[in-house]
Amino acid sequence: MPRKNSKALSLMNDGALPLNHEYYEWAARGLCNSHNPNGKIIINPDLFFTQGKATEEAAKMVCRTCGVKTECFQFALKYDQQGIWGATDEKERREYRRRNNTPVVKLPTLDLSVPASA
Repeated sequence: MPRKNSKALSLMNDGALPLNHEYYEWAARGLCNSHNPNGKIIINPDLFFTQGKATEEAAKMVCRTCGVKTECFQFALKYDQQGIWGATDEKERREYRRRNNTPVVKLPTLDLSVPASA
């Protein structure tokens, strides 16, 4: 399960992801989830959500060396995520979707509602 960071939290805008969701298979290995042995963050995850050319380029540099860059890009493309994912920004992913006629899918969420009493 990925550590709690900005990317993990951004996925839960509409509720929690099901625990068997594809995200959990690769996200914990991402450099954006990097922690040292003492549990302190090595790379601030907010880097991937801060606007500005220099900041976005710094985030993309981290992504370019990440072992899950492809999975990250495909996830953000499929679910229309905000910020830098897989060394791409939102504009680049929109252009990719347009050129390749790639649809956006709504993230699945857990139903956390309490059933009404009978």
